[in-house]
Amino acid sequence: MAGHPDAPAPARSEPESGAASLPQIIMVLLAAVAGLLVFTGVSRPGASWALAAGSLAGAAALVLVARRSMELFVLVVLVLRPALDGLHAPGGTQITDPAQMLGALFVVVSGVWWIGRRLTGHRHPGSVAGMAAAGFLAAVAVATLGSDAPGRSVGELARMVTAVLMFFIVDRLCETTGRPDRFVVAVLAAAVVPVTVALVGPLAGLHRVEIKDRIERIVSTFAQSNPLGHFLTIVLLVLVAYVLLRPGQPRVLAVIAMAPVGLTLALTYTRLAWAAAVAGILVMLWAAGRHRLVPALIAVLVALAAFSPGVGHRIDQLTSPNAAVNGSESGLQWRLGQWADVTRLADSNPVTGIGPDVVARRLLNGQPPHNDFLRAFVEMGVVGLVAFVALLAALIGVAARANRRAQGARARTVALAFVGVITAFVVSSIAANLLGQVVILWYVFALAGAAAWVARHGVIRSAPDHPVARLAAPTFPAADAWLTAGVGSRARSDVREVG
Repeated sequence: MAGHPDAPAPARSEPESGAASLPQIIMVLLAAVAGLLVFTGVSRPGASWALAAGSLAGAAALVLVARRSMELFVLVVLVLRPALDGLHAPGGTQITDPAQMLGALFVVVSGVWWIGRRLTGHRHPGSVAGMAAAGFLAAVAVATLGSDAPGRSVGELARMVTAVLMFFIVDRLCETTGRPDRFVVAVLAAAVVPVTVALVGPLAGLHRVEIKDRIERIVSTFAQSNPLGHFLTIVLLVLVAYVLLRPGQPRVLAVIAMAPVGLTLALTYTRLAWAAAVAGILVMLWAAGRHRLVPALIAVLVALAAFSPGVGHRIDQLTSPNAAVNGSESGLQWRLGQWADVTRLADSNPVTGIGPDVVARRLLNGQPPHNDFLRAFVEMGVVGLVAFVALLAALIGVAARANRRAQGARARTVALAFVGVITAFVVSSIAANLLGQVVILWYVFALAGAAAWVARHGVIRSAPDHPVARLAAPTFPAADAWLTAGVGSRARSDVREVG
């Protein structure tokens, strides 16, 4: 019995109903202090110490969350990440960048949790998507070894590790809890702060915008408008899945939420995100058997372009240079020239590439490739390009299997949402830099992990048939002594039914 991985652990005494435990009180206090310090660091120039202290306090609070529930920790991390993207001190270090601190904490806590599971005999079914993700990460590591700029490449490798790890952790948590739909809800919740800051912030004097291509573009809580646009595309596609498959109150709420999300997406003026959203919705309509809605969608898009001068002008910039600027290029001309310059860099090492995140350093304009396929080839060589294409093929396979096997509204929503998201990701990768945006990769891989569970099991139940373990409990003394130190002290099998 002791060696069985699914054996229920002894029940843990819980505090009386309505009474908060000491760790819960400390966790709330740390979170409040972290919020206050981060706000101070952002609102007062030169107060980078406040950002650093706030990051550390927030990390401590999240460690307490992880000790209580690994699933809750990952959900909170997903909700927080977009709100922290643009919070960093100019010229600061990682400790003054809450987003980087959050990524580092995610890796450490996830590593401890994973080791705890392995020590207790928990095994997870292998998958083609998992092997493809691991293969892609290996290709990035090999390219880093021969990089022309090792420092930049190591940083990029670390960011890729957090993104790929998100897939494995979410996949395993879904296998443990049987509730992949919670991660879909977390993606929606993650949009609340960015959308609120974008639309309500100006009323309070908070204008988070940038001027790019002579257009004022919403940045909100992000560092740039482009990643915000691609993130909102993911959120919009998840909402579309709810509208198509979840009748009643969920559908009504999703329709209401689509208005502010769609408006914020439009105000980013990110053309490729718009195109990716349209492509994702079209594929979702086809996958859901709603072909008759395609003409209505096209009519709405035409009306939007015709009656919104800003949107129409932004689309026109794709093929027309700016008449007010001598020697200006259209968006398409610029990208063709950029791709030609990037391609020439591949001659130095076509097998394993010049190194992750090195293209921007080698080009005079300091710009990344604006094409993830080309980026994979030049920075990681033929090996990296094959690994990237294999990863995309594996994720498309996950979407297809999940959509085919899903039963019930919740499972079908998870599957259909990922169908749209992976479609948008592939479309955007043709002319964007999504491989360099870990904030985007986190949500693509989190939804991939949720969809992978649906592809295996098909049905989501409120109370899964198998016991739900939060963190694995050691079954032999040596492992127990090691895990009871630090974060690992909560790596135990607290078994409960999910209601």
